Amino acid sequence: MNNLRNYIENRKTLLTLVIADTQKKLKNIPDGHLRIDGSQYYYRKDASDKNGIYLKKKDMKFVRRLAQKDYDLQVIRCANAELAVLAKDRLYTGTKFEEIYEKLPPSRQDLIETDYVTDDLFARRWLQQEYQKPGFKEGFPEYITENLIRVRSRIELIIANILLKYEIPFLYEYPVLLENGSVRYPDFTILLKHLRKIIYWEHLGIMGDSSYANANAAKINDYSKIGIVMGYNLIVTMETAEIPLSTGTVENIVRNLCAMDEGREPLFYI
Repeated sequence: MNNLRNYIENRKTLLTLVIADTQKKLKNIPDGHLRIDGSQYYYRKDASDKNGIYLKKKDMKFVRRLAQKDYDLQVIRCANAELAVLAKDRLYTGTKFEEIYEKLPPSRQDLIETDYVTDDLFARRWLQQEYQKPGFKEGFPEYITENLIRVRSRIELIIANILLKYEIPFLYEYPVLLENGSVRYPDFTILLKHLRKIIYWEHLGIMGDSSYANANAAKINDYSKIGIVMGYNLIVTMETAEIPLSTGTVENIVRNLCAMDEGREPLFYI
């Protein structure tokens, strides 16, 4: 019951902020609405104007303003509708403001800017990032994940496939810029899509080697200087030849990430 109450109150706060923010964007907007017919745009001055005035390529700035206005008005309508239902301590089952963009035809999506998207669309966009990976030396062993990403070790293969099993989005060896200007490549950069939070995961696989252990201790310290901190947004797992990391431990960590992202009580906090 407390979880439901917290959800309703948090949602009401979010909706109030979204409405206020979107209303600011509606100042000095043009009258009328946009009609799209294939690749052609028409300006409808009012509801009685069914066809509208044809807009040329030189009018694209005006076209975008009209499209943005139409979208922003929809956001406000949906947010107000949900707020009215939540005020009665009931859950809203209609279209939420985050869902509007994804339901628009591509011809309109291309004309507007928004941060209000569903968690799934946010995750898909996040996964589409292009970035430079460090690459592999010739002859390096090949470990290929279920989504066809090449990783460097058996345990990284296990981690990646368990993240995939629980549908947690991740990028492999996504670069981060350190305070000294050098670049590091954490093993996994993970997105908790509901929280819109980034978690990093480093696996230290040969901690029995003192040189390796010292180098990675320095790396963890370098991470902390840019806000990547153990106990907050950094998971560190490790093993030696005598003490391997178990699949069960990896799965428990991933299940815990799911619990955090879904608002359930986690087994432990990071």
